[in-house]
Amino acid sequence: MDQPILRIMEECARLKGAHLIDFVQRGDRGRQVFEVYIDTEQGTTSELCAEVSREITAALDAAKLATRDYRLEVSSPGIDRPLKFPWQYRKHLGRAITLTVQGARGIEQFSGTFVGMDDRAVRLETDHGREPLVIPIDTILEGRVPAPW
Repeated sequence: MDQPILRIMEECARLKGAHLIDFVQRGDRGRQVFEVYIDTEQGTTSELCAEVSREITAALDAAKLATRDYRLEVSSPGIDRPLKFPWQYRKHLGRAITLTVQGARGIEQFSGTFVGMDDRAVRLETDHGREPLVIPIDTILEGRVPAPW
């Protein structure tokens, strides 16, 4: 991955009040494709994606880091992308969630309803009727909100 281009993507997202969630660069120098996934605590709109896209295009053109023949796609991460940051979890309070965790017994997976979190742990209510599971944030390898279908 091209680090100067990644830094431009991060900075352009930040300037528009968004977080860069993921960046995928594919193709070759003759026909590059940049997929940029952004999000905010309040969610992402098509207008915000368009603003970030214009900001990135201007910055890439000014820095001359990409060929003129590139395709830029800016969008929200969608439900199929894993949650990476603690603030993303808060947006899904009350929803079903699946966590992959590095536990004492190796990698484990837990599913349930996300019922809360603090700076150190996520609370997950399971179907077992017990107290919510308290899962330390630093043990979470991946969090996903299952598709509603």
